[in-house]
Amino acid sequence: MGEKQSAGKKEKSLEGKLKALEKRENYGILFADNNVIKYATLDSRKEVEKIYKIKEETYGYLQALLAAQDDIYFQNEKLEICSLFGSFQSIEREFITQSIIDFGGRILDAGCYRPYGLFETLTNKALITQDELDKRNYTGIASLCSFQNKLYALLPNNKNEHSFAELKENNGRYKIGDEIIHYNDIPNPHICQATILPELPSIIKGKKYDFSVLSCASSCYLDLNGKKIEGTEENFFYRLITEDKFIDMFATEDNFIYRFAILSSNSDRAEVIYAKNCEIKFADIDLNKKTAKTRKLIPTSKFDGGLDVVRNKELHNKLIRAGEELK
Repeated sequence: MGEKQSAGKKEKSLEGKLKALEKRENYGILFADNNVIKYATLDSRKEVEKIYKIKEETYGYLQALLAAQDDIYFQNEKLEICSLFGSFQSIEREFITQSIIDFGGRILDAGCYRPYGLFETLTNKALITQDELDKRNYTGIASLCSFQNKLYALLPNNKNEHSFAELKENNGRYKIGDEIIHYNDIPNPHICQATILPELPSIIKGKKYDFSVLSCASSCYLDLNGKKIEGTEENFFYRLITEDKFIDMFATEDNFIYRFAILSSNSDRAEVIYAKNCEIKFADIDLNKKTAKTRKLIPTSKFDGGLDVVRNKELHNKLIRAGEELK
């Protein structure tokens, strides 16, 4: 009788483990190592199991990657947005794409460098033109995100400062709404992004929001609603140019935080991966205290900006089948 109960417990335990595996929030990390798309599978402890080489481009234009429900979208060396497993190719973009997102089933892409704007990827429809951005003194769109069917963007200006603002729909196109956060502590001319944490209401500049904003707009650390998250700092130093009282930042590119992605989050904690040159790190963030414990996760030869989390099991399996395991 005892042996049967023991066997039954083992079967239930195994069944529980299999169900837990099926319900995993994330299966792996998709990232750009210079001009190569790679995929790192994760175990339940958020440790890397294996790394696969997925695709190599001639040039390093992989500043944005999207792991959509059933495919991967990226920009190739011809500056076209492509699907990895399908046959889709956009018309040539005249800018380097810095953000690709799935917005309620619509794929959108945006970027910086002239001419720039916001596009509905699969139809090539321009949703924000360069003229609209120029009117507001923005030099492009550094990153996109969404919350409750609304679109938001991180927008650089000609001083290398950034604004986080809602993009408001207007007759099928979009206009830039009021600024929510202005990032000007450290001018940042490099790749950066901001995204929304949906389970953490906040008060920003005296206004209540149903979300908080996580960013790396200040280049050398992650911040929450514009406040530095202690423990995520990368080494940098300042030089004060006294004649015009302008504080300039000098840091090697190895220390700039280019991109991040959220593995999981709730109202208290967030598990985040963030990438700098030659390294991807894992951060366990206490959102109330704005502190983090970090560890090295993936070494890279270089980092060009594309980073996303794969949450779909079928897509995970496709990537493994298509990839070449790296030793």
